[in-house]
Amino acid sequence: MKRLLLMGMKGGTGKSTVAIHLAVAATQAGRRVTLMDTDPQATVMTWAKSRTAMEPQIVAGRAHDGAKGANGANGRDLLVIDTPPRTETSITNLAREADLIVIPLHCTMPDLAASQVTFRMAQAAAHPFVVVFNSVNPRALEVNEVRQELKAKGYTVAPIVLAARTSFSRALSNGMAVTEFERQGKAAGEINELWNWIAKQL
Repeated sequence: MKRLLLMGMKGGTGKSTVAIHLAVAATQAGRRVTLMDTDPQATVMTWAKSRTAMEPQIVAGRAHDGAKGANGANGRDLLVIDTPPRTETSITNLAREADLIVIPLHCTMPDLAASQVTFRMAQAAAHPFVVVFNSVNPRALEVNEVRQELKAKGYTVAPIVLAARTSFSRALSNGMAVTEFERQGKAAGEINELWNWIAKQL
């Protein structure tokens, strides 16, 4: 079983949204996925209440549970873990157990500065981590500027950018992901491309 960890010490970067969409995309690609919500804000569990589809399997847990792989067995081959935006020992332990850490990021210099703690935690975990630009204007100058700065530091940045699109909120409010809500839409295309790229990193 592979562990995919969504991590970020700054709130508002869309960490839960990315976790949900990667879990659904992986399910649609044939993976047996468990999506674990360890964030007390319970964004994933709130979304799950409106959902009718049986997959991915969605569970609530503590970060400690995710580190031990709780609820991730029983034939499951991917555990996607959404974490709270804070620094604590259990999050550090999760990072050390992850096969891949995904750090969603808005492309602004203030967001970049606020994410330095996350980057340090990911580096300390000594496991691969990637940065995903989320909810951005792909044509904005900041996207290229932030990308170049991160690459200069040796960080891996996903080549797929998730644009700010209303279809994400519309899909989530209906208990769906954009790859279910608008299968042929631009947002769905970006998510599928991102998952295909993430899958190669695992």
